[in-house]
Amino acid sequence: MAKITAQILDSEGKPLKQIAEISEFVPGEDGATVAMNVWSNINTGEFVFNPIRPDSYILVSTVGYQEEIFPANDVPAVIQLQDAIVINGKTTKKKENNIWLYLAGGLVVTGLIVYAVTRKEENESTKPPAPKPERRKLVI
Repeated sequence: MAKITAQILDSEGKPLKQIAEISEFVPGEDGATVAMNVWSNINTGEFVFNPIRPDSYILVSTVGYQEEIFPANDVPAVIQLQDAIVINGKTTKKKENNIWLYLAGGLVVTGLIVYAVTRKEENESTKPPAPKPERRKLVI
């Protein structure tokens, strides 16, 4: 079998800047890996792999992206990964960067705290002063 040389790209079409695992497996044999795994280059996303069996499949996997599977004799020279799908309850949605949601939530909580504190200070400053107790003369 001929060696496989390919490059892995992220979902934006740029070279993957993290390690991806490339492994060979044969369906029907409990999905067992039949060849030693290799890792892509962390800077370029490139890898070289020597499959052992012609009837095997090549699995490309990395954190945050969907796995890709190709027949060992038909692996493209460029593999573009897609963002992982996150299953949340009964809905499916694309992985998102939620930093803006966290910031907005933090601003709302901060605003509520400031409102509550200033409201309490206003209530205390608008209360009429407590009446002074009357002084009575004690007659004996």
